[in-house]
Amino acid sequence: MHPLISVIIPVYKVEAYIAKCVDSVLSQTYANIEIILVDDGSPDGCYKICEDYVQKDHRVKVIHKENGGLSSARNAGLDIARGEYIGFVDSDDYIAADMYQKLLEAIKKEKADLAICDTVVIYEKEDVEVYKPLKDETLNKFEAFEALLDGFNVITVWNKLYSKHIFKNLRFPDGRIHEDEFIVHRVFNACAKIVTISDKLYYYVKRQGGIMLSGYTLKRLDAWYAFYDRYLFFRDNVDKRQAKIVYRCCYEIIMTALQKIDMSVSENKKVISTLFWRTFFGLLRNGDLRAGKLLLVKIKGIYSFLKNIRSYALFISYESCRKLQKKVKQKRIIIFNIPEHGNIGDIAIAVAEYLNLSDYIKQEQICQITNKVYLSCFKHFYKSITNNDVIMIHGGGFLGTLWISEEEICRDIIQRFPDNKIIIFPQTIYFEDSEYGKEQLEISKNIWQSHRNLYVCLRERNSYEFVIENMVGGNFNNAYLIPDIVLYLNKSLPNLEREGVLFCFRKDKEKVFSEHDFTRLTKTVLELKESIVISDTVIDKPVRLKEHEAEFEKKINEFKSAKLVITDRLHGMIFAAITGTPCIAFNNLSKKVEGVYDFIDYLDYIVFVQSIDEALQYMERLLNMGRQKYDNAPLMPYFRLLAQLVEENV
Repeated sequence: MHPLISVIIPVYKVEAYIAKCVDSVLSQTYANIEIILVDDGSPDGCYKICEDYVQKDHRVKVIHKENGGLSSARNAGLDIARGEYIGFVDSDDYIAADMYQKLLEAIKKEKADLAICDTVVIYEKEDVEVYKPLKDETLNKFEAFEALLDGFNVITVWNKLYSKHIFKNLRFPDGRIHEDEFIVHRVFNACAKIVTISDKLYYYVKRQGGIMLSGYTLKRLDAWYAFYDRYLFFRDNVDKRQAKIVYRCCYEIIMTALQKIDMSVSENKKVISTLFWRTFFGLLRNGDLRAGKLLLVKIKGIYSFLKNIRSYALFISYESCRKLQKKVKQKRIIIFNIPEHGNIGDIAIAVAEYLNLSDYIKQEQICQITNKVYLSCFKHFYKSITNNDVIMIHGGGFLGTLWISEEEICRDIIQRFPDNKIIIFPQTIYFEDSEYGKEQLEISKNIWQSHRNLYVCLRERNSYEFVIENMVGGNFNNAYLIPDIVLYLNKSLPNLEREGVLFCFRKDKEKVFSEHDFTRLTKTVLELKESIVISDTVIDKPVRLKEHEAEFEKKINEFKSAKLVITDRLHGMIFAAITGTPCIAFNNLSKKVEGVYDFIDYLDYIVFVQSIDEALQYMERLLNMGRQKYDNAPLMPYFRLLAQLVEENV
C-alpha cells in the first residue's frame, strides 16, 4: 500500500527559485504525492509558472489567493490536502530525490506519527552551513521537547513528514512570522512517537530578500510571542525547568530589539517597552538573574558606560589598534575587514596581504583591523586616521549580494573615508540576477563612483569584466585584474615527506561530485595502493588575528605532506600550487576555480579538468611527479602593480 503524501508549497515572489523547488518534489522516488502550490497573491510571474505546472503533471494543484503571508498560505493548503501524510517545502528551497520515501519508511518502521530528516543550509551560491546533526533515533514527545531546547533541525516546519491527524485541530498563526516557533511544541504534543534520521535531505537556501534576512523590524518580535506561548505550554504541561530555559529566549529577543530598533520612534518605544517589562517581571518570577542585566540595559547611562569600557578594552587588546594611537610621521596602511573565522582560505589571504605589503614598506606602517574591532570599536580609532593614510580592504569573495553584511561594511568604509586613497585587495564580485540584486548593485555603483580615489582589484576575469561592464563610469574607472593574493606566497620549501592523496571537496550545492563520482575516484586511488586523507579549507573554530600564521601553516603542511591533491575548492587548488603539490582541480558551480586557474595554467603539476574521466587520465602521472617547486615569477608583474598602487602614497 502506498499512502498519498500531500506536499504544500507556499508561493510568493520566488519567480527565480520555484522551478527548482517544484522539480525536486516532482522527481521524488516516492511517486504517490499531490503537490499543492499556494500562490499567495505573488505579483511576479509565479501565477503563470504555477499554472504551467498544473498542465505538466496531474499531481499538481494550485490555489490562487490574496496575499496573507506564509501561515495563511500553509493553512489554505492544509484545508484541501487529501493525503494521509503532510509535508511542507518552502518555494526557494529544494529537497533530495528520496526525501519523502525515506521519511515514510522511517514512520512505518517505527510506527511513528512524525519523521524528521537532517538539513543543509545554503547561503545562496556559496559555502554551506550544517547545523547540529541529527541522529537516527526514536523519541517520545517528552524527549522531543528536550531536544527542542537546542536543536535547529527539530524546530523548522519543512524537513518533516507529518501524519495528517496532527493538523486536525492545529493551524499556523495567521499574520505572524516565526510561525515554526509558534506550533512546533504543539506538533510534538500531538505525537506518541517521533523518528529522526541522520540523512541530510532538505536544502534550505538562505537568500537575501528572504523574511529572516530582510532587516530587523518590530515584526521580528513575533518570535517573543512564539516563545512566550511555548513557555506557558511547558510550564503547564511539561516541566518548569524547561519552561525557564524557554523563557530565556524571550530575554534574548528583547536584548536584540533594544540594540537594533530605533527607540526614538514612539511606536517602537511603546511596543518594546511593554514587552520589556513583561520579560523583566517574568524573569523575576523565575528567579533568573538575567532580570538584573535586563534592567541594567534599561538604565542607558550605566549600560553605555560599561559597554564603552568593554569596547575600549577590545580596542587596546589589538597591536594594530595600538599602532593607530601612536603619532607617526610616516603614512600608514590600514587594512580593514580582516577575518577571525575558520575559513583558512580567508586567513591565508590576510597572511599574504600582510607579507606582500611587508616586502615593500615597513611593518610598523601596517595596521590590521579585524571585522570585529571595526564593528565594535570604530569610535576609538576613527579620529586617529588621517587623510594621508592609505585604506585597504581585505580581499576574498564577499563583494556583492552573496555576503551582503560584508558588502555593507565595505560600503561603510568607502563612505567614511572620502578623502583617503582606498584599495580593495583582489576580490570576487557577485550580484544576484534579481530585483534585489539590481537594487543592491545600484547602491554599490553609486558609492564607488562617488569616491574619487578608489581602486578595486579583481582576482578572476568574470569579476573584472562584470565591474568593467556595470561599475565603470562617472568618477570610477580604477579596476585591475590581479590574481588571488595567496599566490604571492611560496611555500614549496622546506620539503616534507609526502604520502597519499588529499581529498578537499565542497559539501554545498556548488559541489560537482555525485556519490558515484566520489566512489570512482576513491576506488582508483586505492587500486594505485595510495592512502586517502580527507581535508577541507574550513575548520570548525574561530581563528584570532595572532593565530593566523600558525593555523595557516598547519593547513599548508597538510597539503605539503600529500603526493597529490584532488579538489574543487579554490584555495584547495591554490594551496597545492604554492606548496608544489601536484593537483587535479575541478570547477565548482560558480566557476571561481576556473577563473583563477587561468593565472597558473603554466604550472604543469596543476591540472584543471572538467570530468572524472579526464581526472583519471592524469592521476597516475601526477602521483609520480614527486616534489615540485612553485614558480610565481610570471605573476609578479601583477603583484608589483598592486604594490605600486600602495607605494604611490606611502
